[in-house]
Amino acid sequence: MRISYTSLEGKLWRIIKAIPDSLSISDVATKAGLPEYEVSRILSRERGLRKVRIGFEVDYRAAGILPVSAISTKRLFEIPYTRSIRKLYLMGRKFYLYTGLLPEESDVIDYWMSNFEEDAIIVRALERVWWTPHAKATEYVSESGAVYGVVDLIELKDLPPPRLIREKVVELDEADVAILGVKLRWPFASLREAERESEKRIGRRIPHQTLSRHFRKHVLKIWKGNRVWLYRDLSDTPYRLLYLEGRDAVKLARALVQLPWFHTAYLDVDRALVSGQPPCSSILPLYQAVGELDVEVLEMVMEPSMSKVVPVDDLLRKLVRVRVRKR
Repeated sequence: MRISYTSLEGKLWRIIKAIPDSLSISDVATKAGLPEYEVSRILSRERGLRKVRIGFEVDYRAAGILPVSAISTKRLFEIPYTRSIRKLYLMGRKFYLYTGLLPEESDVIDYWMSNFEEDAIIVRALERVWWTPHAKATEYVSESGAVYGVVDLIELKDLPPPRLIREKVVELDEADVAILGVKLRWPFASLREAERESEKRIGRRIPHQTLSRHFRKHVLKIWKGNRVWLYRDLSDTPYRLLYLEGRDAVKLARALVQLPWFHTAYLDVDRALVSGQPPCSSILPLYQAVGELDVEVLEMVMEPSMSKVVPVDDLLRKLVRVRVRKR
């Protein structure tokens, strides 16, 4: 079943398809077959409209960092390594969604989890997956500009489960954080911009040559590509969070992010969190398609505003300082 999600002009769709494996606007322009100035203009327009968001994605676990989420009835204020707090609603009940980036050490993880009630829902992102414009269950029709999710095409693959133990590939330092600070805000930011910002954010100017070396030897090792979020008007399609639990939870989460309206999935052992804006017309076909799976689904509506937001680079800088003190 084909379900229309949004409409995009042809040039924008060509740009979106070129974004995942591009490191610069020049790369995007070459792959999309468009002039650089036009790519920059179109992306600036879409960022202003907030209908399309672009992110620079890293494998945090390869740097010894574990993303974690908790769904709790408690409203807590000071929990180390917490990045954001959002409000969730389920049939009139209010919950809070906490997301954090934690050093992948058992004592820190245990402490973070101990702040919540015993029956709080905790999901570790042993693996993160997300939608890409090349997903098999996503279809673009150039004549109308419509982006469709094709429920019949989602693939329920029996892939290896997320790994509990990951080998750390990179030990982040201040130069890496200076690069990630600008790249996480805008994937196509230059190392010159990282050099300028390093003095303000770190307290000393890191030379461009040093940043270039760290980018090649460290940052690119943990870069998993860029990603794109497609958004609809929240008054028309609320933002939802799906908590999946059961033997097929991870399989289903991997399948859902093949559709353009689901954005991100955190994969744990026999549980997962999936976020996005599934249109109402997709709910029945989805439940019909996955009805035979061994999984329970808890669906919540997320309030768009966040009561606390800590920039990712600030958290990464804190993690680097903690590790330096332990050496």
